Amino acid sequence: MATVIFCNIAWMEYYMGITDSDKPHNGGSWVGESNDAMESRNFQPYQDNCYGYVQQKGYTLKLERLDKTAAKADVLDDVTVVWVAKGEEGSRIVGWYEKAEMYRECQEFDDGSCYYFITKAINAYLIPVKKRDFRMPRASQAGKGRGMGQSNVWYADSDYAKSEYIPQVLEYLKKLENTVAITGLSNEDNGDICKHFK
Repeated sequence: MATVIFCNIAWMEYYMGITDSDKPHNGGSWVGESNDAMESRNFQPYQDNCYGYVQQKGYTLKLERLDKTAAKADVLDDVTVVWVAKGEEGSRIVGWYEKAEMYRECQEFDDGSCYYFITKAINAYLIPVKKRDFRMPRASQAGKGRGMGQSNVWYADSDYAKSEYIPQVLEYLKKLENTVAITGLSNEDNGDICKHFK
């Protein structure tokens, strides 16, 4: 089974930078006050890659939660990153990375922004808003180990997550692969995004 991690980020339509018509929201107090979010470019290809950020307390990710042999590793390969955000109808899966590298420490760009995940742009799928219909449970309601808790990162390493929830998610993503193109945009949506950023 794939190595899967769930990351909660602010809600946006395209995640290709902040524009007048696409601003991050439901991303916590800092996002609300600053109208900014480092994850705002999670699906904007740069040199054929996509770079993913999630706000994490302590600024480190626990690779060993996904792979016990990675306790001393700085990077973990071949990770499926499922991006989750809260929209008007609750928390939904908004996209995912396949075959991603996951770093323990945030990797910085020259401009001070940083990322925890990197994948080829052809392995990054952004789900159009109208197709974001897979609900993400919250542990406070579903129970411990059955959804995301207060942290923005859920390692989904409970028996329930491994045996039941993750297989459901992977089946859902597999069905979507045929309806989305590079960085999750269908041909129709690709036309829209070009108009959006002109």
